[in-house]
Amino acid sequence: MIENRVLRRIFGSRRDKVTGEWRKLHSEELNDLYSSPSFVWLDLQEVGCGVMDSIGLAQDSYRWRALANAVMNLWVP
Repeated sequence: MIENRVLRRIFGSRRDKVTGEWRKLHSEELNDLYSSPSFVWLDLQEVGCGVMDSIGLAQDSYRWRALANAVMNLWVP
């Protein structure tokens, strides 16, 4: 499926625990990663942006840039 190919590019590969070699993620692993809550949504909640507002936010470049700057500042110690 094209979706799995895209998800494999996003999440990258994993090192096999037994052999130590790099391998592609299996479909089940991709599903687990994709369906788990993303830390991005947690960053959005922390700066006061709800999930419903995120679509409108992405369409407004000035607000999106302000959000990106706010989130980047969260990681500064």
